[in-house]
Amino acid sequence: MNRLHYIYDPLCGWCYGAASLARTAAAMTDLPLYLHAGGMLTGRNVRRATEMREFELSNDLRIAELSGQAFGKDYLDGLLNDPDALFDSTPPTAGILAVNLVTDQPLDMLDAIQHALYHDGKCITDKETLSGLAVQVGVDHDLFLAAYGDVQGKATEEHIAETRQLLASVGGRSFPTFILEQDDGYHALEFSHYLGHPEQWHDYLRALLNGTGRANTAIH
Repeated sequence: MNRLHYIYDPLCGWCYGAASLARTAAAMTDLPLYLHAGGMLTGRNVRRATEMREFELSNDLRIAELSGQAFGKDYLDGLLNDPDALFDSTPPTAGILAVNLVTDQPLDMLDAIQHALYHDGKCITDKETLSGLAVQVGVDHDLFLAAYGDVQGKATEEHIAETRQLLASVGGRSFPTFILEQDDGYHALEFSHYLGHPEQWHDYLRALLNGTGRANTAIH
């Protein structure tokens, strides 16, 4: 058995930097990819964009250097200066879960959310923005809103709690985290040096599946 679990947060800049790695893994037909949102900025951790500005600017520069991902002017000079914009992981997480209910293609929605946030500077906590992104990835507007209503609240909270348990089980503390599940247990994978190098990441995953590569110690 081989499964790859991707622990992410839609407001995590490093997850945006790792987008090509997630997409590369998703293209491997013999390695099912499962997305798990960890709720990085929820509850008391919700912040205004302006509070996060200095941290984001320095962090995003590093992410861009390592991954090649572009951060748009509307995000850097627009959203991060908007005193009304919130960094709240719960609404976009619910949006991704809703798309997963309808199409089983959550990675498409995550990609769309990341582009809308980091390139276009859109507020991704807004339901109408999320519904527009869902339509963009091929989901009917009304079906999305119905699914969004179904996953809001308890379902999203339970998903985040389960993700945190999975992350803790491999000793993980940060986003993103890639976990390879095999017959002998769960392996947290080192991915940072593959940022911006999806071809090498593919080769690394292929070696793991073929038994010629090494992952971290398995957690049963």
